[in-house]
Amino acid sequence: MQLKFASLILLFSASAFAESGNWYEKVKLSGDFRYRFEQIEQVDAKTNNRERIRARIKTVAQIDENIVATIGLSTEPNNITSRNQTLTDGGTGKSVAFDLAYFDYAPMANTNILAGKMVLPFYTPGKGSVAFDSDWTPEGLALKYKLDQGSWGAFANFASLWFVDQTNVSDVKLYAPQVGFEVKNDTMSAHLGYGFYNFSSIQGETSLSGKGNTMSGTAYVNGYKLSQVFADVSFKLGEMKTSLYGDYFKNSSANSKDTAYLVGTTLGLGKWGFKYNYRHVEADAILGVIADSDSFGSNGTGGEGHRYELTRKISDHFSTGLSYFAQSIIATKKHYQVLQCDFVAKF
Repeated sequence: MQLKFASLILLFSASAFAESGNWYEKVKLSGDFRYRFEQIEQVDAKTNNRERIRARIKTVAQIDENIVATIGLSTEPNNITSRNQTLTDGGTGKSVAFDLAYFDYAPMANTNILAGKMVLPFYTPGKGSVAFDSDWTPEGLALKYKLDQGSWGAFANFASLWFVDQTNVSDVKLYAPQVGFEVKNDTMSAHLGYGFYNFSSIQGETSLSGKGNTMSGTAYVNGYKLSQVFADVSFKLGEMKTSLYGDYFKNSSANSKDTAYLVGTTLGLGKWGFKYNYRHVEADAILGVIADSDSFGSNGTGGEGHRYELTRKISDHFSTGLSYFAQSIIATKKHYQVLQCDFVAKF
């Protein structure tokens, strides 16, 4: 039903654009498909070998000079931080749902307003984050501003994002300002910034999964008011593209287990790419339900360890990658290891 509804939207959009000329020149279609082999090893559990798929398709339409609308569909509609679906159930059909549905309005130069189910509106150092999974597509409103003065610049992001809409008690929302500065020249660029993330009325909330956070039954014990400091630098070592980055969070609403950080590097040479990071995430440092779903036994918090990733571009639209996680759970010291082999096609 959802797929039929999305198809109708695309057809009506095409009809509207047709009235104004070459509508197909204003619409761009893109997507990707990933096939993953995955092996998970953890103490006191049987080794889990599985194969998974992720498929995404996105339509971007230039409505007029200042407005762009985006609609995206993806596999796995029931997971906040993952679009992967495990191959099982004898070949049954796989669910598809809206992964993106938002507009981007530019009322003036350097300013964008986003509304709907959107891409992450915050800057992430090194294109990674200790607090947010890369598959999470938040819902609400965001304002983005960027100033470019050649050798230096600044940016500011503000977001009001929905988590739980409720009638008899306060809604759970995320209110978040983020600011940063950039310096750059022909050979390097660097960013330094600060963010504050206030998850309103989440203490005592029972409708979200804890994912490693401290709970009393199904209720959150702590509030989550997170301060963030981040930095990254990108440069070249000969022909090799290189970056170093760090991301630090502290939850002022928790009395303990309140700190998280991520440090890492990326290297790129020709068709090859390499990424490494180390993360330490205490139980209540960040909100687990939106943190990295690949780490710590699918819990976003309460662990630490290393991640290595090697990728190779086979052609302009096809690549392969190998990732290895060597992590442990902080409270129990139990080891958690994951090996992933990916094949990715894009169009």
